[in-house]
Amino acid sequence: MTAAEKALLRSLWLYPADVGSCGGCAPALLELLAPRLDIERLGLAVVDSPRHADALLVTGVCTRQSAPRLQELCRAVPAPRVVLAVGACAVSQGVFAGGYNAPRTVEEVVRAADPEAIVVHVPGCPPRPEAILLGISRAMEALAAARPGPRAGRAAP
Repeated sequence: MTAAEKALLRSLWLYPADVGSCGGCAPALLELLAPRLDIERLGLAVVDSPRHADALLVTGVCTRQSAPRLQELCRAVPAPRVVLAVGACAVSQGVFAGGYNAPRTVEEVVRAADPEAIVVHVPGCPPRPEAILLGISRAMEALAAARPGPRAGRAAP
């Protein structure tokens, strides 16, 4: 395997999707891009379209209104699909659990769109940036196991 192929295996492009958060997770996500952690030096990048992404990074509680949109986003990500449920609201509905307008978790909504999707949980309210980075690492491991080889035609960010 060439050095370029190894670099492609280590890169991961993320599409952030806020399905109804309070904004508490946003500073932790922004800190990933700041100089202290600087995820871009690790081969990670935030992209503007789910069609260009390797994984969805979902924050917030999934409401009745946002569930169909999340399923559309999930279907737009190329297979194998990876979803990171970031924060207590995305993982377990947090303080909204049992409420009328939030009947399902992010994982349940994603599984309805794609039963074979890989879902990684990052708990916390808000989660620490290091926890999000660990979740991304676990997602990369799961994606590497799901993909047989390097991605053709794709340059590292």
